[in-house]
Amino acid sequence: MSPTPSYVRYRPDLEHPFPDEDELVRQVVAAMGKANQQVADKHRHGLRDAHAKSHGVLAGELHVRPDLPGPLAQGLFAEPAVYPVIVRFSSAPGDLRSDQVAVQRGMAIKVIGAPGPRALDDGFTTQDFLLVNHPTLPFGDIAA
Repeated sequence: MSPTPSYVRYRPDLEHPFPDEDELVRQVVAAMGKANQQVADKHRHGLRDAHAKSHGVLAGELHVRPDLPGPLAQGLFAEPAVYPVIVRFSSAPGDLRSDQVAVQRGMAIKVIGAPGPRALDDGFTTQDFLLVNHPTLPFGDIAA
């Protein structure tokens, strides 16, 4: 018998900035920029910093069911709806490699017309879900 799952409803006070998080973010962005430049110099054009190689792109729909359990009915999933989506399959590295090289694979789902506040108020109405086929996060926190 499997245990009943427990859920935590998101609240802004659940997140606490890591000590020196702003500086750590600046360092990560600088390192990603350096890696991007190295790949751009190698291939003579710009590539994404991660998941540079697309394997497929699909268009579809996300159907939010009206009967979701209460703990799951929050954010984008709070109300029944149908949203257009674009799905992208990719390889994790920020460099182009042979498909025979064993690397993490990813899938990104862009939900179009997503309601609600955004982390960056850039005028868009999309929400992205990013998935990777690796059992753990490669880094546990911003400092790692």
